[in-house]
Amino acid sequence: MRQWAGVVAGALVIAIPLALAVVIAPRFGVLFSDGTSLNVLFLVCGLAGGFGAGVLSAGGSRAGIGSALLSAVLGLGAIALYFVLQASTVTTGDGVPTGLWPIAIMILGMWVLPSAVLGGALAGSLRRPFGPPEVSLEPES
Repeated sequence: MRQWAGVVAGALVIAIPLALAVVIAPRFGVLFSDGTSLNVLFLVCGLAGGFGAGVLSAGGSRAGIGSALLSAVLGLGAIALYFVLQASTVTTGDGVPTGLWPIAIMILGMWVLPSAVLGGALAGSLRRPFGPPEVSLEPES
């Protein structure tokens, strides 16, 4: 149950700042003039969301990577759903053009997915795995 709470929390940490920067801020006239600050935001959101999901995972870097990857996909899926809904409706000029939403999701995924996996691996490696080890180093008798 704790691992799923970490996945949801990581997805929210990824989706909410990205939605504010990519969806809500342009509606109020706040645009990022350079791509560097937007890319840094994507990187930081991915690292923070992946780290949050990895900390609450079952322990170990493999579990942290799995939780972080799942939370990144869910966070990007929420933003992609918004883009698809905006592209499929008749807008008055403030929506996402029909052909640009796949490109926007690919750019988001290019920055967010690897950084979330890195954050999840780092956080998962900081935790000890739960339960007995899977392989015993002692010889069998």
